[in-house]
Amino acid sequence: MNLGYLLLMIILLSSIYLLNKNKMKKSFFLAGSVAIVATLSIISCSKQNNSTNNNSSTTSSTNSNGPTYIATLSLTPQGIPTGTNFSGTLFVLAKWTSGNQSINYSATANFFNIPPANPLLPTATNSVQIGSVYVNDSALMWSTSNSTYYGGKDLMGYTTWVISAGASSIPSFTHTCTQPFPGVGAYPGGITINRANGYSINGLVYGGYDMIEATISDASGHDTTISENGSPPTFSAGALSTLLPGTGYLNVTMYTYDGEAVSGKNFLFVTGTIASTQTVTLQ
Repeated sequence: MNLGYLLLMIILLSSIYLLNKNKMKKSFFLAGSVAIVATLSIISCSKQNNSTNNNSSTTSSTNSNGPTYIATLSLTPQGIPTGTNFSGTLFVLAKWTSGNQSINYSATANFFNIPPANPLLPTATNSVQIGSVYVNDSALMWSTSNSTYYGGKDLMGYTTWVISAGASSIPSFTHTCTQPFPGVGAYPGGITINRANGYSINGLVYGGYDMIEATISDASGHDTTISENGSPPTFSAGALSTLLPGTGYLNVTMYTYDGEAVSGKNFLFVTGTIASTQTVTLQ
C-alpha cells in the first residue's frame, strides 16, 4: 500500500476517536492539516520520480538506434565490394611522389539516391548534392561538372568524416576511419618486363590492403590493368602483348575498406595509397 494513503487512514481513524472523546479538537485540526500536506507531498514526489525514470528509458532507447559498423564486406576476386547497396562512397587517398619519398593527400565523396553497381566507380548522373562534407575539419568543395565533393589537406593518421544532410535524403553522421593507409615499399630500380613471359609485381613490397590494382602502360598510351583482393596481380603474356616495346610505366594503388550503416543506408569508406609511378623497360 502507498505510504501516503496509509498515513491518511491513520489520521482519519484518530479523528473519529478524538471526536468521540470531544477533546483536543484544535490540536487535532492542526496536526491533521500538517500531516495531510506531508501526505500530498509524498504522493507528488512519487509521481515526479516515476516521470524522470520514464524519460531516461526513452533516451536510452533512442541512443541505441545510432550508426553501426558493417563488420564484414563481401569482395569479388578483383577486390570490389559486392552484395551491399551503398548510398555513398568516401575516398581518402595518399599519393606518393618522387620514388615514394614524399606524399600528397586528397579526398573525394559521392552520394547516391540510387546505389551504383560498382561503388568504386560512381557516375556523375547518379550523384547528389547534400548539405556539407568535412574531412578532418576541412570542407570539401562541390564540383558541378562531375557531381563530386573534392579537396585535400594533411590527413596523416585516422580520418574523420562529418556529413550534413541538408535537404537531401542522405542522413547526417560522423564517421572515423580506423583502417590505416596501406603500406608501400621502395621500388627496385631498373625493372625490365618481358612481355612474352608475363609479369608479377609480387617482388615489390606491399601490405595491409583489401584491393590492389596495378597498371602497366607504354609510351604511346596503351595500357593494361588488373586488380586482386589477395595476392599481388600477375599480368599474363596476352595482356602485355597490347603494349609496345620501349619505355613503359608501372602504377600501383591499394585500398582498404570500412563500412557503416546509418538510418537504413550503407556507406563505404575507402582509404587508399597510390605508389609513385615507376619507369620500366618493356621488351
